[in-house]
Amino acid sequence: MADVEIGRLSLEVPGIEPEQGRRLGEMVAKRLAAARLSPARSVERVHATVAAPAGGSFEQLADLIVAEIRRSMA
Repeated sequence: MADVEIGRLSLEVPGIEPEQGRRLGEMVAKRLAAARLSPARSVERVHATVAAPAGGSFEQLADLIVAEIRRSMA
């Protein structure tokens, strides 16, 4: 598994409280660290835009964010 180092993670999620944003950021970071990113490479910046599912959980949103980041890096 490739090592993942996240220098900065910035999420813009309108309508959530700061504590919820922190939790979401931690979920995304943990999922990225566990993801098998191939080919292993370094990138300066990745932008990902996702639509939050209506009635969805933060876990689902974190999964969508990580999937979009992975697609962006492919």
